[in-house]
Amino acid sequence: MGKRDRAGPGIRACVAVALVVPGLLLLPAADASSQDRVEGFGLSGDWGGARQRLADRGVDPFARYVAGVWSNLRGGFATGARYEGFAYWGVDADLAELAGWTGARFHISWTAYHGGQPSEDLIGQFPASAVSGLEAERSFRFLEIYVEQELVGGQVQVKVGQLIADRDFFVSDYSEVFRNANLGSFSVGRASPFAPFYPVAAPGVVVSARFGEKWRARFGAYTADPGLDESDNIGFDWGFDNGAFMLGDITTERRLFGLPASYTVGAVFATARDLLWESGRLVDENHGFYGMVDQALVLDSQDSALLGAFARVIYVPRQDRSVQRLYVDFGLSWTGPLPGRDRDVIALALVYTTFSRDYLDATEAAGLDLTNQQAMVELTYRAQITGWLRLQPSFQLFFDPHRSRSNAVALGLQAVIDL
Repeated sequence: MGKRDRAGPGIRACVAVALVVPGLLLLPAADASSQDRVEGFGLSGDWGGARQRLADRGVDPFARYVAGVWSNLRGGFATGARYEGFAYWGVDADLAELAGWTGARFHISWTAYHGGQPSEDLIGQFPASAVSGLEAERSFRFLEIYVEQELVGGQVQVKVGQLIADRDFFVSDYSEVFRNANLGSFSVGRASPFAPFYPVAAPGVVVSARFGEKWRARFGAYTADPGLDESDNIGFDWGFDNGAFMLGDITTERRLFGLPASYTVGAVFATARDLLWESGRLVDENHGFYGMVDQALVLDSQDSALLGAFARVIYVPRQDRSVQRLYVDFGLSWTGPLPGRDRDVIALALVYTTFSRDYLDATEAAGLDLTNQQAMVELTYRAQITGWLRLQPSFQLFFDPHRSRSNAVALGLQAVIDL
């Protein structure tokens, strides 16, 4: 009886999504006026003209709420469902308009997460592969606070303040549609205690420079003590006594067979104190390498990509101090897949991760039974219902989840509301 009770929420979530998805395709696409609202003022409108007056002065407040239900239908730790609620809001300010500071912009943002932990409670995969990239401890916290300055006629940008590294690095144009944490706007570094990846930010600086029309170089340096994702961390638990975390990459933009593409190679370096898995001795250095390709496959009449592909890889050579050894993903994203739904997106991706031998030996000695590799597949459809609302079901398969060691089938539905 208890088992049927646990499965009940998962079955109900599955039925709900099965009923909703066909309905998404029957709804009319967002029209031009609602397009303006989602890109400008959202559901709450112009606040009686106050929002436009703020915009005229260079001040742009924004807010978004995400409501989701995630269910594990089989495998993992347990079947069942969890609700997630995520609020994201803040202010962007053009300091040229506001204060006469040419080429400068100020940004501040907050987050609040409430609801359950579907990945930890139900599936048991590696934390960086959370079913939702928004999943975090229940908390309210400051996220990013920074000033960005353009130099050399806009060819150089410098961003200084409290930052998250996954806003600027390892981000594909075609992967942002996915909901899994590995693939979406918040990416693979979130399992590292030394890097400021969502949901925690830390002081840092990012410099980006363009060289001609086809080349861009970028470098970021952050404190390697960003604090932990804990409920009582409101965003300022970082420190400066554990070294630095750095990323740097070079991107070139080309056309392959007449289709636009971008190619990125980069490196990661950390001077944070870490333990060797075998001896427990402290060391002060770790590094890795990464690469990324974004390739358009089909273009529309305006030379924008209708169908695009991406592939990314991370390799960390030092097994004696690392958790992940190899990360690879590949995916396809198709915009406007159905007549009359030009803003909808359907996408499919595969993720594969292997773990370092020394880490696995150490966890085995501690009595834990973890997998040496993990794979995940996501299929998702993002439907723009109105200018301020989109609905997105996500179907995810987990093969050999790292902690539960039981193949899992997850289904989720998110509603994203721009306020």
